[in-house]
Amino acid sequence: MRALAFQIAIFVFAGMSVGCSTEPPSVNNPKPTEPVAQPASQARTPDSPAKTEPRLVKLDLSSFGLPLTIDAPEGAKAEKPFSYVKVTKGDEFGLNVSEGKEDLADLKKEFLANGALKDKKILEESDSVLLYEFVVSGFDVKVYYFFTNVKVGDKDYHITNRLAHINTTKNKETIELLRNCAKSLAAKPKQ
Repeated sequence: MRALAFQIAIFVFAGMSVGCSTEPPSVNNPKPTEPVAQPASQARTPDSPAKTEPRLVKLDLSSFGLPLTIDAPEGAKAEKPFSYVKVTKGDEFGLNVSEGKEDLADLKKEFLANGALKDKKILEESDSVLLYEFVVSGFDVKVYYFFTNVKVGDKDYHITNRLAHINTTKNKETIELLRNCAKSLAAKPKQ
């Protein structure tokens, strides 16, 4: 019950602290998904031993309006629930890809000003990356969020694990995998 309450609190926090899209899915244009089988996965705690690195494959995002590919674990799927493309594999891997550039300085200010968080730390900050950790008041689980701006050709894109499954935010190894996949964002090769 406590784990469920924590997941709900993180979801509510994420929506309140950084905002979320209010763009509803179109009734006349249902969101496309790539049908990919997903094996069941076990929830992982921060102290769990690291898993072996998954086999990464190129995932084509062009059917969602983004002429891009991104590395993702074999079996990952993509869908477009709102204005972003969500790339997931079970509840252990999840990131969102959006068009446009995020203002990382504003995200940092919002994060530091949020009184519902404790033990706030900026772990990495640059012109294109913001990575931070925190604990939601009332819970004893450390959470990691990353935000990355990537330029592909002449277009800007934003990648984050915010609003992904809570298991994608609780482990440094998972964050590194997500960030490495984010770095692989590239233009889809012309055929």
